[in-house]
Amino acid sequence: MSQVTTQSSENTEDADLEFTRQIRRDLIIEMKRDGLPKDAKDRALLLAALNDSDRTALMIKKIKSDEGMGNKAAAAASMLASLLNDPRIKSIGIAEVGAVRQVTPALPADIENPVVKEGELDMAPSNESYATFTERHAIG
Repeated sequence: MSQVTTQSSENTEDADLEFTRQIRRDLIIEMKRDGLPKDAKDRALLLAALNDSDRTALMIKKIKSDEGMGNKAAAAASMLASLLNDPRIKSIGIAEVGAVRQVTPALPADIENPVVKEGELDMAPSNESYATFTERHAIG
């Protein structure tokens, strides 16, 4: 069995995790020294150690993946912030955030009222058949 020692200055979560993983590896190697165990209890112990190893490895991969995604999100936010703070952005027609319009555009007062057909402004759908529709609009 290999010897794993931790120094007091390395008393971090990473060192504890690596210490536990190494003991688990040593246990698995020791149990498989003469092949797979024959006893059911020893087999169950071996499977539990392997299962814990798998879970730990997957957890570490997930943490690394999450860190990578966090870095990508931070980089995207930084890029967007620098883009929005760029003084040249105003030259392409994007209004400044928080700017208030002074005058609201309006139509001239002498514009004609629109001619609205029956049912054109109805909010609910009508229960009209195809035949009724074509008859009403003189289609076909």
